[in-house]
Order: sequence, then structure tokens, then C-alpha cells
Amino acid sequence: MPARKIKENIISIFLLAIALGAGIALLMTSSSEKSKEGDSFYKETDAGSMSKNKVQPVCKEIEAIPFGQFNIKCGAPARDGGFVCAGNKIILKFSSGGKLLSAMKTDFDSSAICIRENGEAILASSGKIVLHDAGLNFVKEIASVPDLQMVCSVAEDDGMIFISDAGAKKVFRLSMDGKRLGEIDGRIRPDGRGFIIPSPFFDIAIDRSADHVWIVNSGKHRIMEFTYDGDFVSEWGKDSSLDGGFCGCCNPIHLCIAKNGFFITAEKGMPRVRTYSQDGSFAQTIAGTDLFDEGCIILDVFEIADGAVCILDGSRREIRRFLNSSGETEASE
Repeated sequence: MPARKIKENIISIFLLAIALGAGIALLMTSSSEKSKEGDSFYKETDAGSMSKNKVQPVCKEIEAIPFGQFNIKCGAPARDGGFVCAGNKIILKFSSGGKLLSAMKTDFDSSAICIRENGEAILASSGKIVLHDAGLNFVKEIASVPDLQMVCSVAEDDGMIFISDAGAKKVFRLSMDGKRLGEIDGRIRPDGRGFIIPSPFFDIAIDRSADHVWIVNSGKHRIMEFTYDGDFVSEWGKDSSLDGGFCGCCNPIHLCIAKNGFFITAEKGMPRVRTYSQDGSFAQTIAGTDLFDEGCIILDVFEIADGAVCILDGSRREIRRFLNSSGETEASE
């Protein structure tokens, strides 16, 4: 073979090798970048594992406010954009940015709190319901109810107070002067939709737009909707550790309705906070199990005016505030 032809073949082989090498390098770089991109988003699945099957927006913890010196048990959004927390002989008022504005000592141990449209605070515990004004000053005792066994939640709408009792498995409806207007009895229901409450968590949330009350039936892993008069309307939820379900003996333990109409739930055992659409479809994880200490009990969860979700972390003794990348609590489309 002529020398010129041999030289041309060597050059062709050399150029081909360079081209192949460049292609392999480009492929490896592309795969690496895709891997990095995939790792930046995750959805929580069984036991807090990470799956790339579905991308969910990541919520960011924007602040943690210690409350170690106070025995806080519950909290609620205030009408001025901040929030109020209460517990053993104390009421605390915070700004929307988490600054402590005032602290008021009381002679009352609160296990539940709600804030009325006029800013007044209703505090409840087993045996008693009291009213404080918007400045947290004591106003009056609404009712002394000795047969309340284990008060877990209180809500108010248009002068009607709803209060859940895990011991009695009932949700009572009272007037602002303490008169009993009705009850939803979970022990005796001909429709078979009784409440199973194995642990002292029995949360409720009010849907003012429909005059309905949502009740957590934790032993059945259900969230149930009733009219104010106690007529059953609907329910959703299932027994599952995956997204869209609740697991353990009795979950969820807390419930609130966000300003966009979505539900926010908190669970124990595998502590996590998640949101669901109005039909009960899973939306997103706000705080997964990896963000909580082992054995953590979430004391309460609520949303404030700026869209931040406040989680009362009983293990770290902190009010932890979360917001997703879009500044909203619902999942992005």
C-alpha cells in the first residue's frame, strides 16, 4: 500500500477516536447533570424514603422560634397576620415574622385555642371554656362543663363554638354564653360512621363557606365532613404509609384548612405535615419525617396570613415556620 494511503488511514482513525471520545464525555456530563437535577426534588414515600417517580415542590423552613421556657400546647392564626399560642397558664402573641409581642399569664391551662373574626381568643380545656379579648386580657368564663373529659380542639363561627372531646367521642356545639346547641355523637351512629379515637387527638376544622365542620376520625384514618347540625356529608382518607394515606394506629392527629381551601394535616409515629386538595387528593409534603426528631409529637399545625405553615414541634420545643418556593401552601402545577 502506498505510503500516502497509509498516512490518510491513520489520520482518519485518529479523528474518529477523537469524535468518539468527545461523544462519550458529553453523554457522561449530561447524565451527571440530570442526576443532580433529579436529586434536587423528591417526594416522600413509605418510611420517609426518597423517590424520583414524581416531582414535588420543596418547602423550606424559614424560621424556628424556641419556646422552651413556656409549656405551649396549641396555636392559632391571629386576624392581624400574626399568631397566638397558649398552654399551661400562658398566652403568647407573635407577629407574622415570629417576634414575641406580648405574653400574658393566666390561671388557666389551655389545651385548645381559636381566634374569632374580631380578634378575641377562645381557650378551652377539660371542664372550662374562657374568652380573652384581642389584647389577650381575660374577659369572662364562657362555660364550666364538668363532663368535658379530654378537650382536643375548639373552633368558632358566627357565635357558635365547636369543641371536641376525645374521651366522650363527641363534638359539642355551644353558644357564646355557654348554652348547648347540639352535638355530634361518635359513639352512637346508625350509619356506622362512629368515631374511633385510640389516643388523645381529636381535631376539628370549620369550613365557614359551607357551614360545615370537618372532624378527624383518626382510628379509621378518615377525615369526615358534617353539617353544623350533625348530618354526615362526606369523608376521605385511607390506611396507607404512602402519599395520600395515613398510617399507624391513629392518624392524622391535627387538621386545619388553609386559605386556599386545601387541608393541612399532621401525623405522629412517622411525623410529617402534608397538604391535600378539597377532594382529599394528596398535594404535597410540607415537612417530611427526616425533618423531625425520632418520637416527635407535633402539638399543633396552622397557617398564618402570609401563607407560612406553623408547626409546634414538641420535641425541639420550637415553633417552626415553613414556606414553599412559590410562597403558597398548595402544590404547584
